[in-house]
Amino acid sequence: MFEHKAVGLNIFIIDKYFKMYLKKSLKKHDLNTAEGLVLLVFLKHNNKMSQYDLDEIHSSKEGKTQDEIISELHYDKGVMTRTMQSLEDKKYVTRKNNPEDSRSYIFELTEKAIHLRPELLKILSGWNSILLQGIDKELADLIKSQLDKMVENIINSDKV
Repeated sequence: MFEHKAVGLNIFIIDKYFKMYLKKSLKKHDLNTAEGLVLLVFLKHNNKMSQYDLDEIHSSKEGKTQDEIISELHYDKGVMTRTMQSLEDKKYVTRKNNPEDSRSYIFELTEKAIHLRPELLKILSGWNSILLQGIDKELADLIKSQLDKMVENIINSDKV
């Protein structure tokens, strides 16, 4: 079995710097990292987003339940409740009753958030440019597929 201790450490470092980059980039919009990540979830199309499929993102309003967002970001329910409340207070999302489950809500982006989409895409594209600098498309595609496999492994592991 292949073992390389630096893989996990490198992923940790990338995550740390991504959050720092996102925090700095979103500060002028009065958004924190968790709020920015939630807004990015609304931009996802077909459960994937990379620098190569950003142009596939659609601009229509799309509602999501808190559980759907938790599922995509793997955040704690308490953190997500506070994050959604903050986004609602800042007028980035609205909540409405979920007709399929009276115990939950559907969140939708407001016009304020929709107008922020180009900026969020620019931020994400800038991050991808930094991260993939000097890496050709073929290798970037391989890295993405291998990271997808690592995420799948972790999600399906009974050791976590």
